[in-house]
Amino acid sequence: MSSPRPLAGISLLLVDDDADGREVLEYSLTHAGATVVTAAGALEALERFKASRPTIVVTDIAMPSVDGFWLCEQIRALADGGQHVPVIALTALVYRKDRDRIRAAGFDAHLVKPDGLDDLHQIIRLLTERC
Repeated sequence: MSSPRPLAGISLLLVDDDADGREVLEYSLTHAGATVVTAAGALEALERFKASRPTIVVTDIAMPSVDGFWLCEQIRALADGGQHVPVIALTALVYRKDRDRIRAAGFDAHLVKPDGLDDLHQIIRLLTERC
């Protein structure tokens, strides 16, 4: 029997420029027990990351201005532990070259939109258990 709040105790930074998509994900993650901080773009997300130090980051890749690749690179470059925080790419990019680029950029996992929310919850649990 699975826990009704499988993400309890997990603090999460959710980054997506699409307000509706961000709201749906935030609701699902919060309902599953996670504490969620949201950002509408990569620049805002980096500041929120530094301020909140989440357990895990879930970010869209294709965002206007600054993309999720840049965000992951900046998190990984932080001297005080950013390289140890799992980062999940949530994107519509599905070509092999995109998957290879996502993996090479330092993401820990990649989910194609609109994968099921249960899959996202499961990956978050697996990645945070490793840390």
